[in-house]
Order: sequence, then structure tokens, then C-alpha cells
Amino acid sequence: MNNANANNSNSVDTTTSINVSRVSVKAPPFWKGDPNIWFAQIEAQFALSGITNDTTKYYHVISAVDTEILTQVTDIIQRPPEANKYDTLKHD
Repeated sequence: MNNANANNSNSVDTTTSINVSRVSVKAPPFWKGDPNIWFAQIEAQFALSGITNDTTKYYHVISAVDTEILTQVTDIIQRPPEANKYDTLKHD
């Protein structure tokens, strides 16, 4: 085998690479008494962190809210909609 073929077999196709950035959000404790205020706070965190992706917001909320609250939206968590995951979670 010649060097040209060996180099080609080990080359990386950079046209298909995906850049992934990890952004941290400091979610406040969930307010059972006023969920609208809590969502306003976490949306402020999303804005400060530059998070606009619906799925990213959805997963941040799921990771921030305790299981007692999540049991009230189990159907959405187990079968999330294809689009508007965050808004569906927020309004249910």
C-alpha cells in the first residue's frame, strides 16, 4: 500500500463535523406558588446565556425542576412533541 492511500484512509471529512457548545444556566428554585415568575426567571437565564433553541430550553427545565413537579407533566416528558417542546411544557 502506498502512502497516498494510507493518508486518505485516515483523513477526516471536515464538511460533516458538527460544533457543539455547552452553555450553563443557573436555574432558580421552582416556585410552586407562582410558576409564571419562575419561567420569567429561567427565560432571563436563557437570554443571558444566548439559548434560543426550543429543545435546549426544554431539557434545561426538565433538569431544573424536581420530580414532584415533573410528575404533573409525565405525558409530555415521556412523549415530547416534535416542535414547541418548551412552550408545551411551560403551558401545561
